Amino acid sequence: MEMRQGILVTSGIDIAEHKAAESLYKAIVSKHKDKSPDPKATRGKLIDFLLSDFLEPTLIQPTFLYDYPRDISRWRNPNRAIR
Repeated sequence: MEMRQGILVTSGIDIAEHKAAESLYKAIVSKHKDKSPDPKATRGKLIDFLLSDFLEPTLIQPTFLYDYPRDISRWRNPNRAIR
């Protein structure tokens, strides 16, 4: 499962539309009033928050996630399809 698509389906937030941490934070708190991520978190930490709170609880083992954003996986190779 592509991580971006999984987060979009489970949280309703497209992480690709929010290139800055502030924008992603605002999207999270406006769409999910009951969730409270750290307002000073980096974009990577906010993506990890979405992954942990929304996507991971829906996964059935084993599930492979691919196309991790560079913000949370510094060893990731650039995706040639996304430019």
